[in-house]
Amino acid sequence: MKTIGQTFSKELESAGLLGLPFSWGADGTFTFSVDITAGQKTAIKAVYDAHDPDASLVTVPQSVSRLQALVALDLAGHLDAIESYMAEPTTPRLQKLAWENAQDFTRESPTVAALALMLGLSASDVDQLFINASQVVA
Repeated sequence: MKTIGQTFSKELESAGLLGLPFSWGADGTFTFSVDITAGQKTAIKAVYDAHDPDASLVTVPQSVSRLQALVALDLAGHLDAIESYMAEPTTPRLQKLAWENAQDFTRESPTVAALALMLGLSASDVDQLFINASQVVA
């Protein structure tokens, strides 16, 4: 058995398994309630099998600088699409103002949400962009 590291509960949550009636020990032992199904046990064990006990939790930054955002968007191949969207006459004025003038981009801002929707990005995709952006050093 391998140990369980700090990311295990987040991995269970991502798989939709965190609220189930079971517990685990740091040594990789599980205690299941009688109410848990065989399929749920299998799913939990699959998360455990894929788990890397040495992985560390990465915190999604709540804001990044304008430069960090632009670099991360460019590296991800999204910057041209956003610039085209901003050039459209139908783009809401508030989004244009935010895009052109913001010194920082906040993860929960309406403009970020609108751009993510326009680009077809999931919440985890946006989180990853913020993580990547936070690592940009100029």
